[in-house]
Amino acid sequence: MTVEPCSAVANSPLQRRRWAVVVLREAIDGRSRSATRKGLITHSCALRSRNNHALAATLAIAHSECKYVADVETDFGNLPPVVCYISELNQAFLNIVVNAAHAIGDVVKDTGKRGRIRIVTRLEADGVLVAISDTGPGIPEGIRANVFDPFFTTKEVGKGTEQGLPVARSVVVDKHGGSITFKSEPGSGTTFYIRLPLADRTAPLPA
Repeated sequence: MTVEPCSAVANSPLQRRRWAVVVLREAIDGRSRSATRKGLITHSCALRSRNNHALAATLAIAHSECKYVADVETDFGNLPPVVCYISELNQAFLNIVVNAAHAIGDVVKDTGKRGRIRIVTRLEADGVLVAISDTGPGIPEGIRANVFDPFFTTKEVGKGTEQGLPVARSVVVDKHGGSITFKSEPGSGTTFYIRLPLADRTAPLPA
């Protein structure tokens, strides 16, 4: 398990972005097997043992959103390759991490305190689990049914795109046949659970 500020992955924004590009390129090229569907190439993404490269790259890209408000704790398990659209899946991870940083920012604003974002990966019986937790204010029970609805937001005007969670759901559920759920405790935070199937990695991905 690793606990570190977001800034620990590299010393400058340029270094972080270069590092993210390198690890994603490794994930797609040197560390993956490819499959073809309708003329498109998909790749075994880097949800795998050691550094879970795709998620590590996501954290590097998300650095500017979390550097002042949260430390990041990672607990990456040993994971097999998962056939996926890697760039879109990383966008889904990024959307959830950025939402977590914004939620924590609402709690620690003007207090000098820092929150925590925790990312856990595990191999389950029939798939891979990615759990992303934050110590934000939690999601009120009255709006939980709407969080994946397009354009639904509780953020102030000009903050966010209102599409982060709907896009994440579309990528995980519609394009990868997975699931995305969450548990939230008001005043304590929220955990999103992303599950991706392992069944028959040679079969076509959902359209």
